Amino acid sequence: MIFKGTFDNNKKVEKLEYRFEIPEGTNRISLNLTKGAFKDVIISLEDSEGRTRVLTSFKTFKKKYYLTTHWESTSNCCIPGDIPAGEWKIKLLKPYLVDSEFELEVIVENGNLIKKENMKKISLKEHYPDTKEWYAGELHNHTNVSDGRMTLKELKKEILDKDIDFIFPTEHNSVLTKYPDLDKPVIPSTELT
Repeated sequence: MIFKGTFDNNKKVEKLEYRFEIPEGTNRISLNLTKGAFKDVIISLEDSEGRTRVLTSFKTFKKKYYLTTHWESTSNCCIPGDIPAGEWKIKLLKPYLVDSEFELEVIVENGNLIKKENMKKISLKEHYPDTKEWYAGELHNHTNVSDGRMTLKELKKEILDKDIDFIFPTEHNSVLTKYPDLDKPVIPSTELT
């Protein structure tokens, strides 16, 4: 399915919504950002039970997202789990003037799941030893999950090389759901733009 249109430059804020049906037995949905300005236009995918399952924006170098029934094969910024049949929604929120065309492709599949790179779930339930009096941390950063140039793997190397104690990943309009395997606190964050 292809959803496309043109943002109205006469409207400062614009909300668009598209509905589509997911058949019973679906185990993977691909969301492809095929066309759109590299801007902070927020994109969300909502399932038939009203839960947000994907949250990203056009301001990302990642243009393809997989939502599946399994964590290992689901893309970052997506929440895996059952894919209930019924009416799903794609919502676009343009928070400022953007004059461009956009196009999104949704592919609904029932097939083999794709194994992704070695990542771990972000969790706030982990405990870390409290042995220092001062902590070095990164409170604001972007990877290529939004508009940064560095991959998550490259960021992991920087964190280890610089002996950073904790990190707040702050991608634009997205909350990461997985991160490189680190023995350091990763606190889910976002930069709302």
